[in-house]
Amino acid sequence: MNPFKAFGILALLGLASPFLELASPVNGALGLVILFVGMNIAWRLAAGPKIDILGPFAATAPAPPLAT
Repeated sequence: MNPFKAFGILALLGLASPFLELASPVNGALGLVILFVGMNIAWRLAAGPKIDILGPFAATAPAPPLAT
């Protein structure tokens, strides 16, 4: 078997495994809840800070220096 095909099959099985566990409803639902909570926490931890963009501002000429 081609290594890329084997990797693809393993990736699909890994993505489908939480839903394949629904054959046992109680354990499957509990697994999906735990997966959802874990993904939610990971999403919040990995999110960067919110950046507010406050522009563009009108450019004005700088004030001339005071003569002494």
